[in-house]
Amino acid sequence: MEDPTADPAFVARVRACWQDGFGGVAGDLDRPGTTLIEVDGRDPDAWVVLWPAGRRVVTEVGSRGADRLRTLLAGRPTDHLLTADEVAGGWPDRPLERQRQHLYGLDVRRLAPVEPRHGLRVVLLDEADRPMFDAFLAACPDDDREEGDVDIGGEHEVTVGIAEGTRLLAVASMYAWRGFSDLGVLTDPVARRQGAGRAVVAALCRHLADHDRVVVYRHRSENLGSRGIARSLGLVPIGTADALRPLDVAG
Repeated sequence: MEDPTADPAFVARVRACWQDGFGGVAGDLDRPGTTLIEVDGRDPDAWVVLWPAGRRVVTEVGSRGADRLRTLLAGRPTDHLLTADEVAGGWPDRPLERQRQHLYGLDVRRLAPVEPRHGLRVVLLDEADRPMFDAFLAACPDDDREEGDVDIGGEHEVTVGIAEGTRLLAVASMYAWRGFSDLGVLTDPVARRQGAGRAVVAALCRHLADHDRVVVYRHRSENLGSRGIARSLGLVPIGTADALRPLDVAG
């Protein structure tokens, strides 16, 4: 659900980004309801994802799953919002893996004035900093690296670090995602709970203050550290996404 206290102009920008990200087929995002988007070529047993786009739930699903969801929605009012529990009920014959993700957007007028602690500096990273960046990655567990999704160059348009001397403690980078600009963040395990992650996200947000796309920050529901960063910086909640995937039945 969108933050009811959010500025209407900001909400309109967010909805425009969603519409752009879905190629204009998400439906009227100012009206409640459910839009099914059948993804061509998607594995029938791949993820079903419920996106919180404006006042609607936009659901991406493979062809076989789409038939199940149409059956679920048959006879429902046009303003019905499909839920993850209802999707789970569409696969009574299969166990489901479930994930939940929280999404926040950057309204620069609400961004908290956060700076790195004394002795640390903000650095804008480029390919010349690759050795320092690679050393930073080597210090982070593989699972953290996958979830953090940070890099220099390629799809990553801007990369910012918090450094102590020549050592990176935290890195955040931005790349285009579904009409938005998505932020990834990764913190060296030895630097956690010291404010480096929050400081690097704040620095990247300030760098993107005049950016044309809405900047979003996402995290899984179990990642309490990322939730704390989003809330402490004043990022605006724009919704919760649910993903479900049918699993093979043993035996």
